[in-house]
Amino acid sequence: MMRNFSRSYINSVIEKAKSSSPDEALLFTIAQKLLEGNYPPATVHSFLKAGHLPLVNKTFYKSDKKEMWIELLISLTRQSNFHVGNLIMQRVGTYHQKALFQIVEEKDIVTITYKQAWKYIWGIAKSLSKLTDGFSHPVIGILTTNSLYAALLDLACLSFNFRIVPIPINLSKTDLNYILDHAGITHLFIGGVEPHNLFNQLRGNSGVLSVTQLPDMYSLDFPSQTWEEFLSIGKNVPQDILENRLNTTENDGVSTVMYTSGTTANPKGIIFTQMNIISKRFSRA
Repeated sequence: MMRNFSRSYINSVIEKAKSSSPDEALLFTIAQKLLEGNYPPATVHSFLKAGHLPLVNKTFYKSDKKEMWIELLISLTRQSNFHVGNLIMQRVGTYHQKALFQIVEEKDIVTITYKQAWKYIWGIAKSLSKLTDGFSHPVIGILTTNSLYAALLDLACLSFNFRIVPIPINLSKTDLNYILDHAGITHLFIGGVEPHNLFNQLRGNSGVLSVTQLPDMYSLDFPSQTWEEFLSIGKNVPQDILENRLNTTENDGVSTVMYTSGTTANPKGIIFTQMNIISKRFSRA
């Protein structure tokens, strides 16, 4: 029997699939009809939760329709423009008070919940919007040791359509200069002593237009702004600017570039789109 699949009905199917044997035929039918019909993105996004559920993944892993199921999920992802920002908001709604990050501080463990993390991410995105205002193609670079703030910055960029380039810290001065130029980095965030010392070797010789120091960097030897100053510039950015960025993120646009050592003298940049990143969540059984 044909039916119009409402968001509430889809949510009920997803909830049932969390704890009992998923109905493979029903899930497959819903996916096909959503792809063929003119459904709102939010309805399709609700259904895409199925691709994250262990029981659903195990069911289709054993099915002869496994490849077709993956293709349907990826097609729905592209059709509804489902991206990292949508995924994180979905997770916040599901796991809002559960731990996303746990940080060891001396003898204590500090927990950052999904809800708290999204609040930080939202604030960072507002400041990024202000920082890059007027730039037609801003590129954010992160040169830091492991850091909570760098992770939140990375997620803010991926969620709100700012191109992000994480830079390895075990580079020579020449390789760092190459990446800064090749990636077109306009705004650089630095944290940690080694990254500071590395960038300091290029003082005045890079095309980076602004430098921000992460909280674990007490002072820099070159013009920069503190993390607190960075966050303060976004306080008055209207909410609709971020909502517009969420709604206009392109699945096949460049989201991030990862640099590795190549066979030539220069580091190699590997491009990742939103589709590259999101499709990974459907590849586990």
